[in-house]
Amino acid sequence: MLGGLFALSMAARSAEALAAIAPRPAPAAEDSRDTEENFAQLDAWQAELDAQSRETEARAIAADKALAEARALSARRKAQEAGRQTGLDQTRRLAAMYTAMPPRKAAGILAALPPGQAAPILLGMPPASAGSILGEMEAAAASRLAAAMSS
Repeated sequence: MLGGLFALSMAARSAEALAAIAPRPAPAAEDSRDTEENFAQLDAWQAELDAQSRETEARAIAADKALAEARALSARRKAQEAGRQTGLDQTRRLAAMYTAMPPRKAAGILAALPPGQAAPILLGMPPASAGSILGEMEAAAASRLAAAMSS
């Protein structure tokens, strides 16, 4: 009896082993279509991701360019402001220098300058000093400077 059970057990194991190595049936045509559809969907998603990646990269490049332009503009504006401040400081120094001169001498020098240069100097002076200097100039020169000062 033990021998019969052993033989039966061996036969069962052999059948399991044969089933494990036996070729599997080919997938049905329906399964094949589902797989192709899945691959097609994956390809579509990959194409969409690639397009979004290119668009994101283009936007990043544009943003970097805009940032660089903004930084350059800021640097130019700072330089202009520094130049403007330097120009104002220079005009203030010239106004103080001409204020300290006798009005007749200052009038002769300022009358010889172009009105666009002389007007800011006169505007930087105390009104009494500017008036004294303009009073020492010839009428035509004083008129040109007064017109330049008002524009």
